[in-house]
Amino acid sequence: METTTAMAEKKGVKKIVVLGAGYAGLRAILDLAASYRRGALKAELTLIDRSPCHQIITWLHLTVTEAVPAHVAYLPLRQLIPTDVVTVMQANVEAIAPNTHTVLTSRGEVRFDRLVVALGSETTVPPIPGLVEHIFPLRWWSDAERLRQHIRQQFALAGKAPSQTERRSR
Repeated sequence: METTTAMAEKKGVKKIVVLGAGYAGLRAILDLAASYRRGALKAELTLIDRSPCHQIITWLHLTVTEAVPAHVAYLPLRQLIPTDVVTVMQANVEAIAPNTHTVLTSRGEVRFDRLVVALGSETTVPPIPGLVEHIFPLRWWSDAERLRQHIRQQFALAGKAPSQTERRSR
């Protein structure tokens, strides 16, 4: 019995894999899915990301101050992606093998005909002594939670401080 992949290859259906569900990866997969639905694209679509959610990074500061609810800035991919058209895989990308048209993930190999690499970036911290130990980066949802908790603790400590000078130092 033939596999679905083997049948798809015989019919000329391409496998398009998008790595990363940040702004660029999400936009790419949504546009590809729309093309598929219009009949302009004949392909098997897969989105791979390490997180099950898309973070609206530009709203993280608003979640820290609780100006918007946390769920508004951290949206499950399965609510954003048309899963009837796109296979969503939660996995870490470990290697890309362009010669064999495969991506090695924490959940195994994924074959592709076309690959969109939208894995994002890493924040660099300048080599200033003490900076790494004392900063509160705001890049991920967990960073926003940590910063919000720190602010709450500082307000609680300031409220218990015996003098105005000590309260202001918080």
